[in-house]
Amino acid sequence: MKKKTNRLIIGGVVFIFLLALTVFLLMNRYMSRQTSRDVRNIAQTYLRGIAKEEIYHFTSIAEIRFKQVSYIEQEVMKLARSEENADSVATTISDVAEFQDLRTCALIAGDGSIDTVYGNPLTSLEDMDYVLEALSQDKSVATSGFNSNEHLIIWAVPATHPMRNGETSVGILCCRRMSLFIEKLHLDADGTMAYFHVLKSDGEYLVQNKDTFGDNFYDRVLSYSVLEDGGGTQGIVSEIKKNIASGEDTVFSVIFTNPDTGISERRSIYITPMPNSDWSIAAVVPYGVLDETIADMGASRNRAMIMAVVVLSIGLFTVFAMYFALSQKQMRDLDHAREVAEDAMVEAETATEEAVAAKQNAEEALIEAETANEEAVKAREEADSANKAKSEFLSNMSHDIRTPMNAIVGMTAIAQSHIDNKSQVEDCLKKINLAGKQLLGLINDVLDMSKIESGKLSLNIEAVSLKETIETMCDIIRPQIHDRKQHFDIFINNIICENVYCDSVRLNQVLLNFLSNAMKYNKENGSVSISVEQEESPKGEDYVRTKLSVSDTGIGMSQEFIDKIFVAFEREDSKRVHKIQGTGLGMAITKYIVDAMEGRIDVTSKLGEGSTFLVTFDFQKAEVPEKDMKLPDWRILVVDDNKDLCESAVTTLEDLGTRPEYCTNGATAVRMVKNAKNEKDDYFAVLIDYKMDGMDGIETAKKIREMVGDDMPISIISAYDWLEIEDEARAAGVSGFIAKPLFKSTIYHEFYRYTEEGKKELADQPQAEEKKTELDGMKILLAEDQYVNAVIATTMLQESGAVVELAEDGQIALDKFKSSEPGTYKVILMDLRMPNMNGIEATKAIRSLDRADAADIPIIAMTADAFAEDVKKCLDAGMNGHIAKPINIDMLKKTLLKYNQ
Repeated sequence: MKKKTNRLIIGGVVFIFLLALTVFLLMNRYMSRQTSRDVRNIAQTYLRGIAKEEIYHFTSIAEIRFKQVSYIEQEVMKLARSEENADSVATTISDVAEFQDLRTCALIAGDGSIDTVYGNPLTSLEDMDYVLEALSQDKSVATSGFNSNEHLIIWAVPATHPMRNGETSVGILCCRRMSLFIEKLHLDADGTMAYFHVLKSDGEYLVQNKDTFGDNFYDRVLSYSVLEDGGGTQGIVSEIKKNIASGEDTVFSVIFTNPDTGISERRSIYITPMPNSDWSIAAVVPYGVLDETIADMGASRNRAMIMAVVVLSIGLFTVFAMYFALSQKQMRDLDHAREVAEDAMVEAETATEEAVAAKQNAEEALIEAETANEEAVKAREEADSANKAKSEFLSNMSHDIRTPMNAIVGMTAIAQSHIDNKSQVEDCLKKINLAGKQLLGLINDVLDMSKIESGKLSLNIEAVSLKETIETMCDIIRPQIHDRKQHFDIFINNIICENVYCDSVRLNQVLLNFLSNAMKYNKENGSVSISVEQEESPKGEDYVRTKLSVSDTGIGMSQEFIDKIFVAFEREDSKRVHKIQGTGLGMAITKYIVDAMEGRIDVTSKLGEGSTFLVTFDFQKAEVPEKDMKLPDWRILVVDDNKDLCESAVTTLEDLGTRPEYCTNGATAVRMVKNAKNEKDDYFAVLIDYKMDGMDGIETAKKIREMVGDDMPISIISAYDWLEIEDEARAAGVSGFIAKPLFKSTIYHEFYRYTEEGKKELADQPQAEEKKTELDGMKILLAEDQYVNAVIATTMLQESGAVVELAEDGQIALDKFKSSEPGTYKVILMDLRMPNMNGIEATKAIRSLDRADAADIPIIAMTADAFAEDVKKCLDAGMNGHIAKPINIDMLKKTLLKYNQ
């Protein structure tokens, strides 16, 4: 019996030990395989991402180059208006090619013959058949070739012109250095685990990166690689060629053996076609570092598991040894029944207490483990939420940036199609300018959020006109509201002081955010309104409390969302807003700005009925001197279907010294004008709202004009664009237009022209003489490598009277300054990012020259690098100032005037 019991105890111990060891080994093997698969998947996902970035980079370069070639084509097409022949075509192309710093420029005929019109003769052209076929299909493509002394990248665009060899071209070939193209692609950027090849259609290398040998990528794969999952690579090479032909991607993993060292290494490869070419890009990730990391992880895991097995074994053997010894003791003491029983009872109780304590410890450990698991789940949910918010933010920003871009492109097209209509072109240009500012505002939103998070957002307090601020808001938002077929109105009440001290840019930003949301989250035929009201400030008589509110009749908000509306990236999770684009930053930035300006925001909203945002500021009054605004004792009639607006306008007209009256519909207005005429107490003027229920403003004006003749001023008041209603209003006899909001100064300046003083000023006003600009004769050296930017800056400066000389990069700017006589240039405008030598390097080189004006000539940075650290970098390099792009011509002229002495 004793031997049988011993065998069972020993057998149980061995079984549990072997079971634990087997489980640990199987788990270790599974984790090793899973780690290897996960690393491969991550590497392939990483490859796809960076390869797509390179494709996007190539596409961006291609678009720029094709536009430059198209510009050549446009210049040549101008010859069609006069005389186009082979020599004139070649001359025109050569001139533009020299300006664009091309290496070679040529015309190609359908039979493949090439006529080089600029630069070294083009000696060979890769994929001639592919290029000719693409040009015959009116497609632009990129290829490569050689002239007499260098490797070139060739941008081919369809074009039909006479050639000097008697043929007719099918395209223009513009050639640049292949080395410059490779440098701009950044195929071997530091800090990445991958490298790239650019392949021709047959697998030959166009661009060969590190760790390569041989001339053909496919031969390399076939000769020195096997698939990681087993098998040869013949099939995968065939699949690559098939996918490239159909425009699809290929991703696979191989084990590559270096023929020189005999060392094998895993690699993931991703191949995708490059647009507008017969090339493809191959991205490669070597697993060297990753495999070492995996091996280290495996070794650490093995050590941990071995340690766990050892500890478990020691514990297990200890417990069973104790149990075995106890059993032996119990069997030896069976004869001492009572004493042994008592001892056993005591020991059993002790063991029970220990077991209870062990159970309690185990339960506490389980609770701690569950708590840790809950915290891990919560952390993961927070991370997922943050990633989701940022992804939605990027999507929303894409939409919001494209909206003003669409306005810019669309208004440009309208202006081009109505080039002879000056007023319409001016209106289009105005809207383009507003859309550009809106686009800049979106970019500033992102930058502002970054500044807020770093605590660097600051205010610029200055004297601001509330009238101009509200009018600016109306000009910006009015076209968008009109496009959405929504109603817009502005209400002004009890304006104590029109001019206050505040940050006008940030105030505009706050109002634009409110108005944009009111418009976006509204419906067709919905209403948007803005109101401005002032009252005495509790801070004292030098301050005025200003209340600005924006209301809409849109979808409204839930109370739950109102509580978190000012949190960054937050948008209401409702089907009602899923199709409405928004960044989730506007309200957070607005709240920060209002807090910084010591203001307060109150929000009221009801689902389905709309929202109102009320912001309250205590602004310091700005004393702006102006003449006393008083009008004669005229009788004036105000007509508007909104009683509040009528009462506000009447109060303002009374302050101006007139005798105002009002009514709320057109029919009553016609009757009141008729009665006044019959009573020989005519109204001097009538102000009529454009949009009214029943008889609208145009019809009312027409009926009044028929009664009173041509002498009485009749003005339309409206929040709508005057250009949209001008023709209709003029035909009805309207003589003036007053844009809402109806500030005191707005109404005064409208009627002042009818006073004796106003008429006299108009009669005595001399004809405006053309004044010479203060930049006349100022010679400026402009260092700018981007053609469009150079044209814009040159045109602006030349129209201001300056003489501009262009340098295409920093090295050329340095050479031109060195070769000029001292004092030739008054100012150097320096871009920062240029090839060959950037703006910082060029500035330092100029300052180090041994000549009289090198240390003193003003050098102004004119660049899109607009962060504070960029400005500091420019000043540290020896520059005198910094102007951010897009260029503000007024600011640029003001800066240059300081040096035109």
